[in-house]
Amino acid sequence: MNFVLSVWVSEMEIPGLSTLEPDRLRLMRKVRRALTALLVIAATSAAQSPAGWSSVKALSPGTEVRIAITKSNAINGKLESVTDNSITVNPGSGPQSIDRQQVTRVSVKTKARRTRSILIGLAVGAGGGAAFGGAVSSSLGSYNGGHGAEIVAGGAAGGAILGALIGAAVSHGGWREIYRQ
Repeated sequence: MNFVLSVWVSEMEIPGLSTLEPDRLRLMRKVRRALTALLVIAATSAAQSPAGWSSVKALSPGTEVRIAITKSNAINGKLESVTDNSITVNPGSGPQSIDRQQVTRVSVKTKARRTRSILIGLAVGAGGGAAFGGAVSSSLGSYNGGHGAEIVAGGAAGGAILGALIGAAVSHGGWREIYRQ
């Protein structure tokens, strides 16, 4: 996929590309490769599908779960037991047993991954900031005084800081689906 995107981008007619400095051209190629890698990683992680009922049976009692039921609201609570035919969960008002045929999805509560969120925000922000810096630098043309690389680096640094702050702010635990009917 990287090769296909690289060929596609390299064959595009970009005005003024042949007049760019070699350092700037190298930077643009690195940014393109980094963005391509992010797309590939995102596509492969999105393609992972939940496992079968055996993954539900492997959960230990006390695990916080969310169970989606056909024609009803989801139930959140602590897992009590799982058999081949049913799942028992305690939403706080006492144990409820749910027939497996009614269960459409089971998700488990995940811990907040603040460091991961900060690093993702940092990487995305740096890429976006570098792209923004490159756009600003190219729009300035000869008025940037030969400081195009510094403008791109400043954009990358500013974007990285902003992205890391956003990553830290939105980091929270969520739900990971482990079963889908």
